[in-house]
Amino acid sequence: MIEPADSAQRPAACAPADAVAANLPELVEALRLLGHPLRFKLLCQLTQGPLAVSELAVRTGQSLSVISQQLALLRRAGLVHGRREVKQVFYTLARARMAGVAQALAQMAQEGLAQEDLAEEG
Repeated sequence: MIEPADSAQRPAACAPADAVAANLPELVEALRLLGHPLRFKLLCQLTQGPLAVSELAVRTGQSLSVISQQLALLRRAGLVHGRREVKQVFYTLARARMAGVAQALAQMAQEGLAQEDLAEEG
């Protein structure tokens, strides 16, 4: 077994399967939703704080209706919250932990998924 140079890089052990079984369907659905490039971009944008639908449209280069449809899917899955202020809707991440998830996934994509191969350790 090859040990990483810095043991702090080793991922924490997962919770036992029976401990997550009750929430597994919701987790799988959330991951499926994040597999769509635009929804993932929206989530990454929201790690910076609350943003209006119009700002998200500008940042992603998509129409307001496309952004609204994608945010509705993320909202129904419990990943984001919307708050209406006058004529605008501002979205935020539903959980602070989602920012870390989005950042970790973005870093993996930036580095390339093949960079770290845990299978070589075993």
